[in-house]
Amino acid sequence: MNAFFRNHVLTIGATPNEFHLKNMLDIFGRRDASERFALFEKPLADTVENAWEIALLEQKFPGRIGIVSQNHLWDMVLELRHRILNGDIGDIFEGEFVYEQDWLNWKQGANWRVYRGESDAVCDGGIGKLNDILIHAISTLRFVTGMKIKAVETAKVHEIITERGDGGGTFAKAEQGTVQGVVKVGGSTAFHGDDAMEAIVTLENGARIRVRIAQSVPGEKNSFHFRLSGRKGDEGKSVSFDTDNADVLTTSDLSNRRVIEVRDPGVLAYVDDVADWIREGLCMNNPPVRFFTPPRHGQGWREIHRRQLMAFALYCQRVWHGLQDVDTRKDLFFVPTALESFYDLKAIKAMYEAAASGKRTEIEYPLAA
Repeated sequence: MNAFFRNHVLTIGATPNEFHLKNMLDIFGRRDASERFALFEKPLADTVENAWEIALLEQKFPGRIGIVSQNHLWDMVLELRHRILNGDIGDIFEGEFVYEQDWLNWKQGANWRVYRGESDAVCDGGIGKLNDILIHAISTLRFVTGMKIKAVETAKVHEIITERGDGGGTFAKAEQGTVQGVVKVGGSTAFHGDDAMEAIVTLENGARIRVRIAQSVPGEKNSFHFRLSGRKGDEGKSVSFDTDNADVLTTSDLSNRRVIEVRDPGVLAYVDDVADWIREGLCMNNPPVRFFTPPRHGQGWREIHRRQLMAFALYCQRVWHGLQDVDTRKDLFFVPTALESFYDLKAIKAMYEAAASGKRTEIEYPLAA
């Protein structure tokens, strides 16, 4: 493993997303590009157009790009995905995905997270700062259902915070309307003002999903929870998951019966979906490693970060030593490809477009040629 990393075969990218395309071109523009791998933080890029360029780059180097989306790695999320894709929940017809944080509240200054540059556009490339957590919700929705978003029926963006302190820091020279250390945000200023969003989206099978996102909810440090409802004949089920109680999956049916299942690798069905080398390499058969977790981040929050990074690193090492097929990446189904992450960004841009126009917005997904 040490020799593997010493050769810089795997690059971990955690730069602001506006640099992702350039970073990827640098990595795969090398003479030895066919031996390189890249695992980059979400979102894939700052614009849908740049995300598409990375997806096309992935075609030239299949199986060598991964995008972080660690919420796929909760045991109970993997279990729910298994049950949905195997028809146990029935045809999904409705649901709700909610992601709330408070760290970009009114006390947070105008840091790089809220800066979008001097532009009259609604947001950078049609994607706003809510993308930081919205990408998790949309990626997880696609992952557990196996379906992309077909259309955005309605969307509303709320600008709650209208000014932030500049602190005389990074953006002091670029600000417009700064008065005594205060900068205006939102509207057509140089700073994002999208603090919350509500939307209704339609999946490929017609299911309608409500999405709520906010980054200024006091006390919600990293709260992600969702519910999906399905129908099989005359039977109906709703299944819910919450990172505040991540070891639990709750199922309710029409008879008012509620089943609360607690994580147990010995009985969960999804274990058959995961390759042995991943389960053994990540010690997934054992109780989760209990790293320190910041308050209100969900028990095991650091564990799922570790799992995704380690799984991709082990995969790269296996390919490097001829033990793994690089062309399919089927074992890493829980690590989004660049193309899958591009699909997520397309959906998010459509949500912002629907909010700006007030109209239903359909989404067309080009296939990698």
